[in-house]
Amino acid sequence: PMSVTNARLRQAIHEAGLPEPAAGNVHLCGIRIGPQGSNKYDDLILAFGNVSDSFPCTVDPGATWSKHPGNPNGAAHLTWGRWRYKPGLHKGKPALVQAAPVTVRRDQDRDGVAEAGEPLASGWFGINIHAGGDAPDVDAWSAGCQVIPRRWWDDFWSLIEASGQTEFWYYLLPDSATEGIV
Repeated sequence: PMSVTNARLRQAIHEAGLPEPAAGNVHLCGIRIGPQGSNKYDDLILAFGNVSDSFPCTVDPGATWSKHPGNPNGAAHLTWGRWRYKPGLHKGKPALVQAAPVTVRRDQDRDGVAEAGEPLASGWFGINIHAGGDAPDVDAWSAGCQVIPRRWWDDFWSLIEASGQTEFWYYLLPDSATEGIV
């Protein structure tokens, strides 16, 4: 994991035109580092605010669901923006679950990449933040969720529990706003 300053994350959020994170809280920020469709845990979730930590993750669906989506319009890619999450359960395991509707872009051509022109949808899709596997490939661990490898999950979840918060803002930044962060 790497440390990124709160000031730089707040600047990137501002540059993306998203609402300012409140002081004194833990916030989460997803950053795509690897290419879409890589099927790897090659992205980051950064915790910032009154803590500073980073965790490898994927912000894109794995190859299994990209090629064989459960929705006929394609696998869900969370769009960049600010999304509200709360502690809950994902398939019976602790996770951060949607606390409000989110917007996704459906990978209609099933190439693992959410492209302009592919359909957008907003709602309650179960786009959660949860633990994945420990293999290097994401595969079936994500149908659109933001997924942290199992070996990093306990540290992430300890941070969530230690915060005492009942809700979290998760910022997924556009690629254009993340230069110089990592």
